[in-house]
Amino acid sequence: MFPPFLFNAFEGQRFDGSNSSLDWLTENGYQAFEFAGEVHDLTGDPWFGDLLDGNERHPCDAVSAAFFAERANRILGWDELGPRPSDVDGDGHIDFSDVLLVLNRWGTQNWLCDLDSDGTVGFSDILQVLLDWES
Repeated sequence: MFPPFLFNAFEGQRFDGSNSSLDWLTENGYQAFEFAGEVHDLTGDPWFGDLLDGNERHPCDAVSAAFFAERANRILGWDELGPRPSDVDGDGHIDFSDVLLVLNRWGTQNWLCDLDSDGTVGFSDILQVLLDWES
């Protein structure tokens, strides 16, 4: 199950491939979702609106995770407040712990630490944390 705030943020949709999840994705423009420099149709192959793993608890892949993160950012109002993507540990500060977390995820497809959304955590992501560092 989604955490309650996410369940509410997605208007109760389960993203289980049902007609209602396909309709919701279409109505909200997610047949053209951009991630890692590519456009993905979440209503088509391979998802067909089914964005959760077999236990229906977690995103089924990196594209699905990016979809949930992008939508949650909007719902939580981070777009209006000015996103702080370099605060990857979520403690409200951009500091050494964020640098360590990005370094720990180096070379992975971790959406949280992939600050430039190119699909892989790398040099430009660590550079962004260093540029945003709070003194």
